[in-house]
Amino acid sequence: MAQSEILKVLRKIGLLHVREMFDKEKITPNIVSMLSKHELEYLGVTIPAHNCDQPRHIQAYGAHHNSEKAHHNKEKAHHNREKAHRNKEKAHHNKEKAHHNKEKAHCNREKVHHNKEKAHHNKEKPHHNREKTYHNKEKTHHDKE
Repeated sequence: MAQSEILKVLRKIGLLHVREMFDKEKITPNIVSMLSKHELEYLGVTIPAHNCDQPRHIQAYGAHHNSEKAHHNKEKAHHNREKAHRNKEKAHHNKEKAHHNKEKAHCNREKVHHNKEKAHHNKEKPHHNREKTYHNKEKTHHDKE
């Protein structure tokens, strides 16, 4: 991406003829803004006496690029803080959900236990009724005597 940015700069200020040297030296907009007049001349940028603004133009573009990059990084940091906040809320929600599920499981275990007791009670009922019938018969027989 930095190479395409430097290409834009070179095209904008009419220095495409030094592109190969900039590519070879891996010059980025960040780097170009810090180069001296002598370093620019080494890279093939000739600065005629009547055009002293060219290095300033390159430096201004580099500064502008750095400013845009800083703004982008601030936005990215803000986005990351928002994302972290959402993740924290999600974690809290998941913790509450897990707690609710634990309570639900406990309630279901109690229901199972209650149903087992009920089934046992229902199993005992016929036996209890037979004993009752037997005792009633005995009592009736005893009352007749």
